[in-house]
Amino acid sequence: MKQTLTALSIVVGLGCSFSPGQLVHRNRVFLQFGIVDCFGQGRVLASRAQGMIVDPTGVPVPGARISLTAEGKPSLETRSGSDGRFLLKAPAGLYIFRVDVAQFAGPEIELDLGKDSTSLLHPNSMYVMLGLAGSFCPLVTTSDRMLKRETELNKQRLKESTQNNATPK
Repeated sequence: MKQTLTALSIVVGLGCSFSPGQLVHRNRVFLQFGIVDCFGQGRVLASRAQGMIVDPTGVPVPGARISLTAEGKPSLETRSGSDGRFLLKAPAGLYIFRVDVAQFAGPEIELDLGKDSTSLLHPNSMYVMLGLAGSFCPLVTTSDRMLKRETELNKQRLKESTQNNATPK
């Protein structure tokens, strides 16, 4: 059964908290009104600090500031290239990984760098999806399948939101 939502129609995935006015259906939360508040993401395991920065619809974002901090002290910093790609040559260890871009909500997560039995099974690249304050939560993953799934969900959410909020002419 499809439900039509009035007022502000925002769809959020798991990992976000929400204000009153929600409707839960099949592990998705549909907000009628309210503001999305993203919870912090857990630790990410990766063999390297390299990857791509994209917006919520999967478009590469150039010029994003990417930084690694170890033990409270800034260690490394770079910017994403014109294709959204970045590379930080960091030794194995535990870092705080942060991405800053104007008009976007960037992630700040624990990043465990190094080769071990679990990171050998993951691709070498990380994918960083930026969020939009109040609507989409940022995401860091090493799974291209998860990135594709989330970008498709975000595109569908934007399409539905546009259709629901369009005024008849």
